[in-house]
Amino acid sequence: MEGTTQNSDEFIWRLFAEFAAPASATSPSPVVFETWASDADTFTKTPAWPDPAAPKKFQTSRLLLATRAHSQSTIDVKCAPPGNAAVGGFPTTGTPSPCIAEEVKRNRTMFDYIVRHSLNTQEGLQAAFKSPRTVDMPTPSVSVKGDWVPVSAMLQWIPRLGTVERVRQLYYTNTVDSTEYALVSLHVASRQNKNWVWGTFEHAMPLDAATISAASIPSAPGLRPCHRPATRSTPITGSARRPRR
Repeated sequence: MEGTTQNSDEFIWRLFAEFAAPASATSPSPVVFETWASDADTFTKTPAWPDPAAPKKFQTSRLLLATRAHSQSTIDVKCAPPGNAAVGGFPTTGTPSPCIAEEVKRNRTMFDYIVRHSLNTQEGLQAAFKSPRTVDMPTPSVSVKGDWVPVSAMLQWIPRLGTVERVRQLYYTNTVDSTEYALVSLHVASRQNKNWVWGTFEHAMPLDAATISAASIPSAPGLRPCHRPATRSTPITGSARRPRR
């Protein structure tokens, strides 16, 4: 990786350990990235860095909203069902309704840059587009996107999990509006390398319930990279557990 002796795998795992660590030494929750600014905190005419104790919020998938009319695009709405649930064997009925929620967070450096340069509103973005100034995020900038699924839906999706307590043992969970959710995947983008570095993590638990045996269920929580982390200039794919040489 440019500017360091670390390769991209080592860098992204170290970064993951930092932003997924508990924000407080006295409590396992929230973790660091959960205390950062969300889209709703940022992209408004009155942006504000959130209080760490503020209630957690989710939003629908940006990809899903991109396929809808602009007037339907809202930020930080409740969990929504995926458009292709049957493809992944995702449940379609239940209470609460099975859904996937998205949470996007940016650290203080990225938040401050966006706000300071008026990139938090459409008017500001239009002005930046017309300006000769280059938008260049500071090197400490980090953003994280997480996907969360209600614990009740996890038990439907992967029946061999068996119990709510088992889900809590294997996944990081948190509660939003009285519903407990499990974190199933994370994507991180870091400007700490001039070409950016990003990585995608999915839980080590396979999602195909038909292939899960009792022996295949790990005894401790864990996330693994879905693809090896990559820089923008040199994409790398393959298993992070067995890197290709």
